[in-house]
Amino acid sequence: MPARIEDTLLVVQPFTDRGVEYLAGDRVPLRHRRIRQLAVKEPGWFRMEYETAELDLAWLAKLESDFEARYEEIKARPRRGEGAPRARAAQGAQGPGRAAA
Repeated sequence: MPARIEDTLLVVQPFTDRGVEYLAGDRVPLRHRRIRQLAVKEPGWFRMEYETAELDLAWLAKLESDFEARYEEIKARPRRGEGAPRARAAQGAQGPGRAAA
């Protein structure tokens, strides 16, 4: 028996959102925030994969919480090279390849 797929939902009700048309049978990725928002707002449009059961809204809320926590964690990390301009500015206008006038 296949394991429950928890990274996509099955579209059962055709709809259009932000110019994108979704048809019955489409599989939509839960990594996209908009899909999670639509699933909470209109749970009748979707089913769980391989179970064709109604959406588990508690599971979806936990998934949303996990995605948001990961997003905040990544957002709080310093970006690559973010400290480099400040370090160069601290060295002054004279760079390593310039001679003093």
